[in-house]
Amino acid sequence: MRFATEHARSCRQAARWLQLSPRTLAHWRGARCGPTVLPRGRPCREPSPEERLTVESILEETGPRLGLPALQACCPETPRCVLGYLQAGYRRRYQADHRQVVETLHWSRGGTVWAMDHSEPPRPIDGQYTRIFAVRDLASGCQLAWTPVLDATADEALPILERLIHEHGPPLVMKSDNGSAFTGSRCAAAIAHWQIVPLFSPVRMPRYNGACEAGIGAAKRRTEYLAARQGRYLTWSASDLAAAQEWANEAHYPDGFAAGTAASRFAARELISPTERDTLQALIVQYEREFDLAACTAGQHLTDRMIAIHHRRAVRRALVELGYLDITRRSIPQPLHNAKCAKIT
Repeated sequence: MRFATEHARSCRQAARWLQLSPRTLAHWRGARCGPTVLPRGRPCREPSPEERLTVESILEETGPRLGLPALQACCPETPRCVLGYLQAGYRRRYQADHRQVVETLHWSRGGTVWAMDHSEPPRPIDGQYTRIFAVRDLASGCQLAWTPVLDATADEALPILERLIHEHGPPLVMKSDNGSAFTGSRCAAAIAHWQIVPLFSPVRMPRYNGACEAGIGAAKRRTEYLAARQGRYLTWSASDLAAAQEWANEAHYPDGFAAGTAASRFAARELISPTERDTLQALIVQYEREFDLAACTAGQHLTDRMIAIHHRRAVRRALVELGYLDITRRSIPQPLHNAKCAKIT
């Protein structure tokens, strides 16, 4: 309208320049104000300070998993939309304040750290072997052993370990759980004879040895597939385990096709020198003394559990410092699952 008033002699001329209908332009000129724009949807309502305080106190007491129906039962006078708005805001703040740090381990050198564990087949292998002994190299992903044994004991595991060490050389660190086959005096003496540092998982924490657990799961699926092709779905044989191990090492690419198979990566490893072994063990002893001294200075008693914690921390720190282990960390918000709440009366 400002353009038509300043530059056109008539409304019809301005409408022709603007490519509009003269009637539309005349209607705009006759209107004293612009078109009225109404917001769509429900009118916005800002919660009062009392409502905010009430809802936040309930969520602080019950936690962020409290559902909206239970929250509505506690505050029947507050509209549901306001309760949902306050609940979403509280959950966002809670997730921002309680983020969880997730670590990813990257083993940089093959042959330095092995992991071992026992697994149970669905049925006895060849009618007599009730357990499977698994050994995995963490850096290359090579399955060094997937062998049936009579039972989960040191008498069955140590001959296999001795054969692997004579063939490939002893690693620097051996990870395992707290099974009796690995914590017994005989296994400890053999590990010390080979100058291997034992690294036991915390009690009831199998994810600490997660790489070995993942390798066992993949080996089980391969063995099950190979047995099913022979018409033996749950009845495995020693030949099935050997074929599954070869499949995992020769036809599996843990870090992509360009990095090569697990067997080729393990074969290209550098041998561990005695100097590297002595350096790692001396560094672990130094860090253990530092952690023990710090605990005693703080007035804590050195229990067996604390000594094991200090040993794990020392091994981890030494591996990172010597370049055998790289750790990447990222912070992620914790998921909030809906919890079933009782009826509030």
